[in-house]
Amino acid sequence: MFSFTRSNKMQAVAGELNMDYFKYIPFEEWMFLEVFELFRRGKKQKIRNVLSGCVGHFEVDIDIFDYGYSLNEEYKWQSVVLIRGPKLDIPQFSMRPAHLGDKFMELFSNADIDFELYPRFSRNYVVKGPNETDIRYLMNEHFLDFFNMRPNWYLEGLKDMFILYRKRKRFKPDAIPAIHDLSLEICARMLEGGQAGGFL
Repeated sequence: MFSFTRSNKMQAVAGELNMDYFKYIPFEEWMFLEVFELFRRGKKQKIRNVLSGCVGHFEVDIDIFDYGYSLNEEYKWQSVVLIRGPKLDIPQFSMRPAHLGDKFMELFSNADIDFELYPRFSRNYVVKGPNETDIRYLMNEHFLDFFNMRPNWYLEGLKDMFILYRKRKRFKPDAIPAIHDLSLEICARMLEGGQAGGFL
């Protein structure tokens, strides 16, 4: 159910962060998001409680919003952070928390990119994408250090944008400022470059 109390709180947070607030954006206006796996799930997608702003020193736009879709006649809601900017040059990739069955699947497939110097990261996350070399340069040593101590995030990227979320979790309004800052830290690590991550 869509909460008007949540809407009021999200609008207040937008004011605190000097961001614009939109109660509703038709999903048809953001169809470009369907390049990401998250936005190809279910049907009757909806976007609500959008906080929208820009960060001048990174030259990126940031949007934080509630995303919902219908699955088996029930709506699933979660929060998503979207960051876009012309300085971003991101290879296609997805990063998700590792599951118990992933190690078994590795016996039959080498699709998961392992970072040998970061065993905790490789235990916590599954990273996939068509260009391993470019992904390793994106996920430089600073990126891997950052996520080493931060499990359970989902991250998808392509070209000049990426999304960050947790599976079927809506961020509490009072947590949004910290999520905003966390997302920009990730953006900084993607922009700064560095040694290709995880090579021995």
